[in-house]
Amino acid sequence: MSEVKSEKENVMRLLLSGQLENIELGLALANSLQIDITEFKNDIEIAFGLISESQNIPISEKIWKIQESKEVDLSKRNLTDLPSQIKYFTDLTTLYIANNTLTRFSTEIGSLVKLDYLYAPNNQLKSLPFEIENLINLSYLNVTNNQLTFIPDQISKCVNLTELKLDNNQLCSLPDKLSHLSKLEILSLGENLFHLFPLEIAKITGLEVLNFQNNRLTTIPEELYNLTQLHTLSLDANQLDSISGKISKLTQLVRLSLDENLLRFIPDEIGELKLLEVLFLDSNQLSSIPGQIGNLRYLAHLYISDNQLQELPIELFQCTELYRFHINNNQLSFIQPEIENFEKLQELQLAGNNLTSLPPEIAKLTRLNLLSLKNNPIPDSEKEKIKSWLPNCKIIFE
Repeated sequence: MSEVKSEKENVMRLLLSGQLENIELGLALANSLQIDITEFKNDIEIAFGLISESQNIPISEKIWKIQESKEVDLSKRNLTDLPSQIKYFTDLTTLYIANNTLTRFSTEIGSLVKLDYLYAPNNQLKSLPFEIENLINLSYLNVTNNQLTFIPDQISKCVNLTELKLDNNQLCSLPDKLSHLSKLEILSLGENLFHLFPLEIAKITGLEVLNFQNNRLTTIPEELYNLTQLHTLSLDANQLDSISGKISKLTQLVRLSLDENLLRFIPDEIGELKLLEVLFLDSNQLSSIPGQIGNLRYLAHLYISDNQLQELPIELFQCTELYRFHINNNQLSFIQPEIENFEKLQELQLAGNNLTSLPPEIAKLTRLNLLSLKNNPIPDSEKEKIKSWLPNCKIIFE
């Protein structure tokens, strides 16, 4: 019983220290420690002057230092700043503070030297404090959906960072010392204001995932192709009109996304990405696909909708692992009988082309469960044939 009483007294000291806003912080911390504070919640309210008896209750000046608290969730609490009392939680390893209205992190964040995981998306942060350099154990930082205009050099001291998410901010440059983050594996910078690809990124040679979608890039520097450990590269929704053949150096790529650019061609060297499984090329200006695509023997997902293709390269039908194939809204007038090679295909989307028929060999695609043929000039007689060839497939004509 004495231990329980002592624990309650400690929580009381925390809740009765300083400002009224500490109620929210205290309740969150008590909850994270699985402490039932209902028995003395009324005392807390009295002490903070919420009822008249508050005049007779002294407010403690001492703040309880929680030594064993490892995780605190302060999300969705209408906070405008990180509570200053957070500096006393020096053993904290995980902090959730998402979905508030923070415009800044107070300097007290630098006291959380054991912090490993900081999750702070969906706020109004305009900058990160220089004190972030003290967070040398930080491995995960998420500040997406904020208003950041720059990242301080001091982030380079967070040498244990492995995942950094900075999407949907107002960034147009990165600090020169970002390359010091040699352990970084995942970097996400989508939906920012970059006109030029930051060369600092190219020096982080251990990167495995790079998201740079929804920026304003018109070219990719050759230095990017030094990131030979990349397995995921997303460059969607930029203004790229070409990709260098040096992409062949990215031999570990499994997923490549180039949707919504201005690409007129894909280099032959695409065929050297032997491990590639997912390729997004939707919404470009492609009139052809190189035959070397047939070398991608692990390719399972191929998306080439909204381009200007008039025919498919015969080599494509060597990609026998293909599972999902979207080629809507092109200018195809025929499909080769070699489509029978796609034995594992489950989804085929051919809407918005100039097809009047399909080859009978499509009947061999026994795993196909969805076929879209909307907005093609296929006569009713051909539609009936296609239905008979694929009796177990959902076929969309209209």
